[in-house]
Amino acid sequence: IADKIREEAAGIEGRKQLAVTAFADAVDIVPRTLAANTGRDPIDVLVDLRAGHESEGRAGLITSGDEVTIDDPFEYGVIDPADVKREAVESATEAATMIVRIDDVIAAE
Repeated sequence: IADKIREEAAGIEGRKQLAVTAFADAVDIVPRTLAANTGRDPIDVLVDLRAGHESEGRAGLITSGDEVTIDDPFEYGVIDPADVKREAVESATEAATMIVRIDDVIAAE
């Protein structure tokens, strides 16, 4: 998702591009955190994950206990409906937007 957001950011000009790029960075926090929590290097995991997306199309982080592997989640019986992911991203975006607006109001006072 983060890579697609970055691709979109390339076509946006000005400050909005910075905001969209920062949003893409925020999306990367999830796999980074999962990797760090299992003792793997977050950078290596992101690189492997992106390579998996480019070569296989459906690469995801598979966690099992203290291990994280990158593979096709469907093979492990993990099915993430697009509607669920879309709703999660929209909800997180709305929450972040509200926090920024509250911060702007407090800063203005």
